[in-house]
Amino acid sequence: MDPELYTAAHLGDWVLMKRFSGNFYSQKTSTGNTVLHVLAQFCDSAEVARHILAGHFCLLMKKNVHGETALHLAARKGHLGIVRALIASARHQYPHSRFRFPGFDGCKRMLRMANVDGNTALHEAVRNNFYEVAKLLVQEDPEFHYRPNYAMETPLYLAVEKGYHDIVDLILVTCKSSSYLGPGNRTALHAAAIRNSPEVELILQKLPNLTTKVDKFGWNALHYAAKFNHQGVVRQLLSKYKFMAYVTANNDDSMTALHIAVTQGHVAVIQELLLHCPDCWKRITYKRQNILHLAVKYEQREVLEFFLQYSWASELINQKDSKGNTPLHLYVATKNLDGNSLVNHPCVDISAFDNSNSTVLDNILHIDELTGRQVLIKEELERAGASPGYRNVATVKKNLGAPKTEEPEKLESLAGTYLIVATLIATVTFTAGFTIPGGFNDSDSPNKGLAVLGNKAIFITFVISDSLAIMISVHAVLHLILLLQSNNHKFKLAMLHGGRASIFMAIILMMIAFLTGLSSVLPMLHIKILLCVLAAIYCYHIPLDLVQFLRNTRSSRYVTMFRHTEADYSWYIGPFRVWVQDLTEEDEFWLDFCNRGVFSFKDQPADHTLVRSGCKKMHAELYAAAQSGNWVVMRIFSDYFYSQHTPVKDTVLHVLAQSCDSANLVQLILAGHGRLLMKLNKQGETALHLAARKGHLGIVRALIDYAKSEAGRWFPPCFDRRKRMLRMASVAGNTALHEAVRNNFYDIAKLLVQEDPEFRYPHNYAVETPLYLAVEKGRHNIMVLILESCKTPSYLGPGHKTALHAAAIWNSPESMKLILEKLPNLIKNVDKFGWTALHYAAKFDHQEIARLLLSADRSTAYVAAKNDDSKTALHIAVIHGHVVLVQEILFHCPDCWVQIMGKSQNMLHLAVKHEKGEVLEFVLQNSWASDLINQKDNKGNTPLHLYVATKNLDGNCLVNYPFVDVNSFDNSNSTPLDRIVGDDHFSERQILIKDELKQAAGTRGYRNVATVKKKLRAASPDEIKRVEKLAGNHLIVATLIITVTFAAGFTVPGGYNSDGPRKGMAVLGKKAAFIIFVISDFLAMIASIYAVVGHVRLLQSKKYGLKLAAVLTIGDRISQAVTFMMIAFLTGLYAVLQNLAVMIVLCALAAWLGIDIFVTFWPKRQYRKYTYTTRFKHSEADYGTFVGPFIQWHQDLTKAAD
Repeated sequence: MDPELYTAAHLGDWVLMKRFSGNFYSQKTSTGNTVLHVLAQFCDSAEVARHILAGHFCLLMKKNVHGETALHLAARKGHLGIVRALIASARHQYPHSRFRFPGFDGCKRMLRMANVDGNTALHEAVRNNFYEVAKLLVQEDPEFHYRPNYAMETPLYLAVEKGYHDIVDLILVTCKSSSYLGPGNRTALHAAAIRNSPEVELILQKLPNLTTKVDKFGWNALHYAAKFNHQGVVRQLLSKYKFMAYVTANNDDSMTALHIAVTQGHVAVIQELLLHCPDCWKRITYKRQNILHLAVKYEQREVLEFFLQYSWASELINQKDSKGNTPLHLYVATKNLDGNSLVNHPCVDISAFDNSNSTVLDNILHIDELTGRQVLIKEELERAGASPGYRNVATVKKNLGAPKTEEPEKLESLAGTYLIVATLIATVTFTAGFTIPGGFNDSDSPNKGLAVLGNKAIFITFVISDSLAIMISVHAVLHLILLLQSNNHKFKLAMLHGGRASIFMAIILMMIAFLTGLSSVLPMLHIKILLCVLAAIYCYHIPLDLVQFLRNTRSSRYVTMFRHTEADYSWYIGPFRVWVQDLTEEDEFWLDFCNRGVFSFKDQPADHTLVRSGCKKMHAELYAAAQSGNWVVMRIFSDYFYSQHTPVKDTVLHVLAQSCDSANLVQLILAGHGRLLMKLNKQGETALHLAARKGHLGIVRALIDYAKSEAGRWFPPCFDRRKRMLRMASVAGNTALHEAVRNNFYDIAKLLVQEDPEFRYPHNYAVETPLYLAVEKGRHNIMVLILESCKTPSYLGPGHKTALHAAAIWNSPESMKLILEKLPNLIKNVDKFGWTALHYAAKFDHQEIARLLLSADRSTAYVAAKNDDSKTALHIAVIHGHVVLVQEILFHCPDCWVQIMGKSQNMLHLAVKHEKGEVLEFVLQNSWASDLINQKDNKGNTPLHLYVATKNLDGNCLVNYPFVDVNSFDNSNSTPLDRIVGDDHFSERQILIKDELKQAAGTRGYRNVATVKKKLRAASPDEIKRVEKLAGNHLIVATLIITVTFAAGFTVPGGYNSDGPRKGMAVLGKKAAFIIFVISDFLAMIASIYAVVGHVRLLQSKKYGLKLAAVLTIGDRISQAVTFMMIAFLTGLYAVLQNLAVMIVLCALAAWLGIDIFVTFWPKRQYRKYTYTTRFKHSEADYGTFVGPFIQWHQDLTKAAD
């Protein structure tokens, strides 16, 4: 643009501008602004604008490079005169323009034009707070529904967000259909709640439907008002729309406004919410945490104390979240919260267990080094009567944490390998579906083009197995693609498990398809039998390995979506169930995956139908009346009892049962609404559950009496309504008796047991029976009641423990006597670790309990814990140094000292290893100690060898024992003195032990003087990665061999007979060379399948030696498969070639290749003298792997063995 023209337009000098009027169309700035743009931007001169448009009307809607007209710039600058002139020109001049066409409104067109950012002129006026300009624009086009710009901002949202109240009023009053959207799916009501705007009332009046709208996080306007502590907005919203308090944020842990207020610590907002919606405290988050959990987790002391003042706090204080944590469990992890009011609350269960069977005190005791605050909390809990739970005494609790940084990379690398494998399987099975055994009919008949063997049963089996193989392999491909797209570690792990399981299942189905396909075309029965026998011999262990892999060597308990126990979680991945244990707090993705499905982890649109249904909640007056037992008020709502319920689906009977012990009111409610008797809430609880939990004996009796009566019967006479109600279990598996026992209400427990003494009460989903709970919690009177009243009492507890285990753990001789009298068979029952009750008595030094058990059945002293290194009770007592208990066991069972552990260690080994000096001296006083003192464990160590590694034990009595062999050799041919002399540097204690041994005539063995002893050490992470990468490459090679041999089995040499009685059978089926081809091709496929399954063992093992052994075995199987492939190739060619000279050349080449392979590789296969070990009882670095029907043993696999 000419500088003079630009200056004139900038100043509004029409005299100067007129000189350039002939060039207005061509004169533009670098941003595409015309002279009208410049005038509108810098000068509010309506007269000049009219002069320009009079001769150059096309400039009216001319756009610059930003897509803006002169109206955009005038509105942005607030130039009302120019805006009015532009509108007037569009209204009056456009109808006479040569650009017009019928039905086109130039004025509206100009007002609705948007720039490249999606902004209209009204957006500009609102953003810059020019009320008069906005008023003119809105009045000119009140029907237009202004859309949001590309930042998702509508004019109304901008006005509310920026606090321009007069413009908000203008738009709401003038526009006939106001658009209200804002960024993140927010609305103008969200903005008003965030800004604490006085326009909330007007928005609610004009746009009441906005109360149902939620943003991308699932938050409505009330959520934001609660977050920012805007009490007035909360009051305005709830006074007309109470349902908003019950709306849960679908994409934010299902939080309600009350949960938000709790996390922020806004007590006044909480009071306002509870005033309008007195039952909204029952809502829980997606992780099943209630408002008390959140108050403790976010350390909101004022909120916590406020809640604990209410009677309903007793309903929340012992509730468990998805990990089984009560608010008290979360208190342990706090940093500054004063939890004295929580710990000393009269209804708190100080000994509640989480899903890992740990109490609050357990979680502190499992920490190695306590901080000052943790010590303070521990003392506070102990003063309140807390004690350890003793449910995990046989194991050490794992420290759970976030995944290591290298693990996601490892998962993705494995996923890439598996993706190739699964794709190869899918392609070859797809091809096999059309290269079918027996070929197709080619004769002119109705069956032309159909499979020749289509009606044979074995051919149908081939088709089904091949189809399943391709479907499952495609399923694996989809899972692995999902893995590579996800950023969540646990989701990746789940997808990898599912994909891997699908691959192995597809391989098994491929083998079935291969066998059935070959069998359908082979004419000779004995060849078919031979193939089946070879498959059975070669692959007999593969199904066992697959089952072990899928179970991941852990025993999993079948649980439903919300009925999990002990941190065991499950979900379906395709046709398989994959178990994932010990999910950390940082990783709760599996919950979203479990409830929403595979493809819903992306943002989903809000379900407004659910939001609208929230209005059907219990009326506040009815709820208050049910809590206080006011029948006068309740009777007003009697016609609506069936439809009135709280957010957790509690009916009026539930509310009454947990709040007020009024039997008369129960009778009045049930007289007209009998179906409420067995109505369930969201936790699957009836009113009986709640009354039993609260100890309301009158209500319990009234409910049972009504169930026994004939009133309201609508079911068959044979149906016992009373027993049905008493036996109903909640979603946690608890019956009413569970609740009564847990909360120590003897009279209620007595009433329930007497009403149904025949019922064998099952355990809940935490594996707790009423009897076990009574014993564990020390409810002796209830325990006596159950044992004497129930005809067949159930006795199970967590971890396969029994009530007898609980009595032994908690040192209750009275309970022990009664249980042994009523249930004597429990004495030999073992838990999941293989421990009997005597093991626990030995661990905790409960001498009287041990005496009772041994007097009842002395054989329990000989029971070895199968899952805990075959320890007996005597071994446990020795490990913990309980001399008196050792004496007690030996008194009743004088020969039990003979038993050894799984590592072949006797009680002297254990006494030395765990440095129990008193036990050592006691054992050496007995004459039979001479039989133990020189015994060797599976590494060849005598107790004296172990003594060398001790730190504090005084072993003088051991070294100077008359029968000790101070020069015995271990498996590495070392004496005890060799163990010390072999070290480069001596500590003071080693010098002391060395002198003791020399004084006792100890010498060096000198069996290793000619060699340097190898120091076995753990492989570095890089070496482990090398082995795993090599295994991945082997997996691809093996899969390629499987696919090629699988395809070769159906593209048989010589083809198929096309007519005659052997139609569809192999032409060369009886030829010896063809039979060898079939067998060798089959063996090549089986060997490569074995290599793939060997990959399972590699993944199961965490030891470098076992990983290396698995890789070596996989390599051997691949070598075998390649050899069989070569044989199959030669015999297949030999069967179809007639030229003998060619076959001689091929055989000569094959012989040369075979000799070359033998000469190259055989010298490297030098195996040492083999030591037979069992699968789980290998010594030091000895590892064994199955090779078909044979066993190959690899010894001393060190760092350099690869």
